[in-house]
Amino acid sequence: LCTYLTAQMHEIGHNLNLAHSNEDGDYKDKSGMMGFSYSLDDGPLMCFNAAKSWQLGWYDDTDQVKTMSVNGVSSYTGPLSGIVHYNDSNNPIRNTNPILIKLNQESDSTDYYVTFNSKTSFNSGTAEGGNQVMIVRVGSEGKGYAESELVSKLNAGGAYTIPNFDGRSNTATVEVSSINDVTSASVSICIGECDDKSTPTVSPTPHGCATEIVDFEIDIVTDKYPNEITWTLVNDCNKETVLSGGPYSAANTLHTISASVECEAEYTFTLNDSYGDGICCNYGKGSYEVKRGGFALLSGTSYSSSEEITF
Repeated sequence: LCTYLTAQMHEIGHNLNLAHSNEDGDYKDKSGMMGFSYSLDDGPLMCFNAAKSWQLGWYDDTDQVKTMSVNGVSSYTGPLSGIVHYNDSNNPIRNTNPILIKLNQESDSTDYYVTFNSKTSFNSGTAEGGNQVMIVRVGSEGKGYAESELVSKLNAGGAYTIPNFDGRSNTATVEVSSINDVTSASVSICIGECDDKSTPTVSPTPHGCATEIVDFEIDIVTDKYPNEITWTLVNDCNKETVLSGGPYSAANTLHTISASVECEAEYTFTLNDSYGDGICCNYGKGSYEVKRGGFALLSGTSYSSSEEITF
């Protein structure tokens, strides 16, 4: 147990005064480290849910963290990103979109926290709600030790309504109009009438690269059956396969391939196993990682017949 990554991070979370993350039962919010733990030494890669991220205060030095209430800012329409897009100058995939929004009930210490659970970078292994808008409820004004409850996971076209918000006749509604790969979701959040307190509509941030060309790198560590493994990286704009690999002949071996490709295109990475048993864990310690511009977009150690991500 002591060697399991998620168990270690879970206990570190308790030392940081974080309580459990629940969903219709203890530990059942699997989107972050304060829910279930997994018997893996090096994964899955994920962080903390919206309520825990708010409590930690790690992102408060930017305007990407916002508070909404009946008497304050009561509506927002625009992009919502995840904490992996925190606008730190050392973060290659940073942007300036909001990443955490607190729906504050001024008459109650229980509030709601909203984020986009971007399944990439250090959150690429999130086990629930990947690339969905997540809404979490927690008490203690989001500042103290309190168990959180995952109340909604929204895809494009989804909506969640909180009746009698702030102990009044108001409703709070979160609507998702689209999901923009792993980058952001386009959302509309409204508390009450949403008239003259609204914030301006903002266009979603594009993929955002410093140059028109970016380097991709694919790292595959094969298991005991390398001949079962194949993969492709497809440019979804022109349907061209820009990189591919496998089947392999060398077992338990790192295979790396890289290329320079268009930055602003959308890509789909697909990893296949012809037998359907993936590359971990009873068949060797295989793994996979996709990097763009030297920054990890996707990584993992287990899947069944296939794994796919579009970004």
